[in-house]
Amino acid sequence: MLDALEILAKENFGERDLILTIAGSAILGPDKYAAELKSRAKLLPFSVEFVGQVAQIAPLLLSNDVLVHASVRPEPFGQVIVQGLSYGLVVVAPDSGGPAEILNDESGLLFTRGSSISLANALRHLLESPELRKSLVENGQAAAISYSDSEIVKKYDTIFRSVLGFPEVLQEESKISDGVA
Repeated sequence: MLDALEILAKENFGERDLILTIAGSAILGPDKYAAELKSRAKLLPFSVEFVGQVAQIAPLLLSNDVLVHASVRPEPFGQVIVQGLSYGLVVVAPDSGGPAEILNDESGLLFTRGSSISLANALRHLLESPELRKSLVENGQAAAISYSDSEIVKKYDTIFRSVLGFPEVLQEESKISDGVA
């Protein structure tokens, strides 16, 4: 992420009022990597805030416009991706693992994993297009609904009924839902 911001800074995007919040921290051992990131961040013409581990993510998500998931390792699912979408953030994530399955061209932006140039291009595209940002927020929130608890329960119910050989909808459930019971 910092590499991508360095690229944008060289293109005079540093004149914009961008604030980067980095959440999370090393789980084990000394945090030499974080210290290096903080040193590099001080050289950028952007405001960079390191908030460490966040117990309550809602306030953090509500205070931002874009969520960049810049992991260099493939994420198997990407709960943070779905959370960002559901909170109305534009989500930018690597094109591998779970994010590549959750996001599409209408709901978020994918960049080549590990490529700061690709990430910078995605961020530049967002900065230059308010219409794109608006469209991604609307479509992203709609996409997040399919990962809501109620939708996941319906999907599991369908799978379990199929495996156990139960009909799609039981008669008694149908009567109850129709208010006939």
